[in-house]
Parts: sequence; C-alpha cells; structure tokens
Amino acid sequence: MNIFHLDWVAISSVVIILLLILLISVKLYKHFSRWRGYISHSAIETKNLTKLKSKLPSLRRFSTIIFAKKKNWKGFLKAQSESSLYIIIGDYWFQKLQKIFIESLCTYGQQVISLTLFPRFIYKLKRKTAKLSLKETLSTLMSYLNQKGYMNCEKYSFIDTTGTELYFKSLFCDPTVFALISINPKITKSSLSILHKILSKRIHNKWYCIFSHYSYLFLKNRYQRRLETHLPDGIPDKVKIVSIKNARYSFRNYETILLAEIIHIVKENV
Repeated sequence: MNIFHLDWVAISSVVIILLLILLISVKLYKHFSRWRGYISHSAIETKNLTKLKSKLPSLRRFSTIIFAKKKNWKGFLKAQSESSLYIIIGDYWFQKLQKIFIESLCTYGQQVISLTLFPRFIYKLKRKTAKLSLKETLSTLMSYLNQKGYMNCEKYSFIDTTGTELYFKSLFCDPTVFALISINPKITKSSLSILHKILSKRIHNKWYCIFSHYSYLFLKNRYQRRLETHLPDGIPDKVKIVSIKNARYSFRNYETILLAEIIHIVKENV
C-alpha cells in the first residue's frame, strides 16, 4: 500500500472533526459535572418522605419529598422558628440547583422541605387527580410534619426553581408564605392574562422574580423583558424583579450571588 496515494485531506478533516467533538464533550462534561448530584455535608440530616404519598394522596403530584435540616443546630436564628423553613420545588430533569439550595440553606441553619415535580406530561395527569390545591397540599404536609415532630413551623418561604408557568397560583393568597420567590419563571401570554387577577390577591408581600441576565450564550432573558414590558397596570408594586448580571440560565458560577439574594429577600419579609 502506497501511503502517498492516501487522501490526507480527508483524513485530516476526520481527525479535526473528532478533536472538535472531543473538545465539545469535555466542555459539556465539565459544565454538567461541576455540581454534585447529592448532598454530601455530614452535618445535614435528610429524611426521604416520599412514602408519605400513600398516606397523603395529594402529594402524588411530586416524584420525591425530602426534609432536611442541620443536626443539633443552635445558630443564627432560633431553632425551629417560623422564619427558618423553606419549601423548594424543583424540576424533575434538573435538580442540581435545588440540591445546592438544600445544602446551602441547611448549612446556614435553615430547615428545608424539597419537593420535585414529575415531568410536565405526568404532572398534568397527577394534578387532575389531586383534589387539593397546592396551597392546601403544602398546608397538609406541614401539619403532618409538625404533628410527627419533624419541625415546629407555621409559616415558610417558597422557592420555585422549575422555571415553569404559574402552577402555584393558589399560594399568592396564602398569608403563611413569608416570601414567594420564582427563579427564572417562564412568563407566557397565558400567564400574563391572569397575572393581574392572582397578584391582586397578594396583599401581604411581593412576588419576587429572580432572572439570569442571559438565557443561553449571549441571548438576553426574554422572559424578564416580557414581564417588564407587559406588567399589568396597578400591580407593579406587588412584583419585584431581580436580575443577576452576567448570569446565564443555569446560574453556573453565580450560585452564591443567587443564594445571597434569596436570603436577603426572606430577611426583608420575616
């Protein structure tokens, strides 16, 4: 075989393509493996309460239910105080940000109930069979945990990390919610049409929307622009928009700033 008869241009092209694929794969791996997929802090006690779905049917809309707190905590806030409970609802496919919040808030001395929604198509089916609203579901769960001695809280701060539409409308009129926080909420035309109605029920505290300045690459977050542009008249004082400069949709490298914003919001409303 005469090596001088080989198509070196084609071979070089294949090698370059393979190297590019390898480079992209490494970049993607570094991006997705940067965050741990589990809670590793030894001082954090977690309890998997997913089995409660058999006792409390309204919880069947969630795939997992976790309660977490710091062991033997006597820190900055009074232990078991009303202001120390966070309820976080996360997305089924992307739970890393949710787990970062659990570990960070529990390390800070807070108690966390972490709920994960089923994928969208399953959630719609589960929601149809649920007889209780999300407000009533969370109230039932908290009452059960208080009775069983897991915690002693009547009020909480709510954080939505799913980035989905306003499935938590019933919480806007819930006086037991200290702070109602949405991370990159998807503001659609349908949600804008009901925004005035649901925000008019929010008489206690504002609805806080935390957006990354960019969505992906260098594209600005269109949902933030849409909310700012189409915010219904008469309710701007009930919505607080926070934009984290230079952050992208995943908040990679901006997790600490995001967490600081959340803690600041909760302290303002307690």
